[in-house]
Amino acid sequence: MKNPSGAAVAAFVLLGAMASAASAVAVRDVAGMRMLVLTPAGAPAGSVLLIPGGTTRIGISPSGEITSGEGNFLVRSRERFVAAGYVTALLDDPRDVSAAVTALHVLAPPTFVVGTSNGTIVAADAAARLGKSGVAGIIFTSTVTRPGREFSHGVDAGLLAKANVPLLFVHNRNDTCRASPPAPIEALVTQLSGDVTLQMTSSKAASSTDCEAFSPHGYLGIEAATVQTITDWMDAHR
Repeated sequence: MKNPSGAAVAAFVLLGAMASAASAVAVRDVAGMRMLVLTPAGAPAGSVLLIPGGTTRIGISPSGEITSGEGNFLVRSRERFVAAGYVTALLDDPRDVSAAVTALHVLAPPTFVVGTSNGTIVAADAAARLGKSGVAGIIFTSTVTRPGREFSHGVDAGLLAKANVPLLFVHNRNDTCRASPPAPIEALVTQLSGDVTLQMTSSKAASSTDCEAFSPHGYLGIEAATVQTITDWMDAHR
């Protein structure tokens, strides 16, 4: 998903700057990756690693500012996870999240991983590798089932069969992105066993193309409700 431009960027940058004042911000080096960590006031409920879509990479300055990728659904929603009581982290290049999950688990257990769009592929790979020793649950939003130029595979039952953790799938029934149609997600969930939940959302607002961040694929206009669905599930699995 590409970044927005013009007034949309300015608005989200302003909102992010205002919200950041409510949480402690730190930047850490984790296995050669830059990790932005937002810590809520008071004792945290746990921690969550957010994996954006597109290339899955974002820009993080040494002072903790997001310099690219701000418009992604999870990136622009990061303070909502903090408001729910979770230490919230983002990596500048989250292709291998093992070290970050370990660091977060030490900082504020239990640890969850949330991916969106292409980030769900990284999340699925993590689910297969880490198991219950690493994460308390993994959340997939706008799951990509059809591979594209960034990844050679999508999320499928074979990959997730190796996951031994609770899974939540959140999907917009109006998602018209070619990489993440709703029907394959419904079919995928029926093929999985264990603690697996599917939550369908519905919205039609769009100011970007189908696979970009400001569309049903990126939960435009229903960000708060979508994050609430995720954090309620996380609360139930702590």
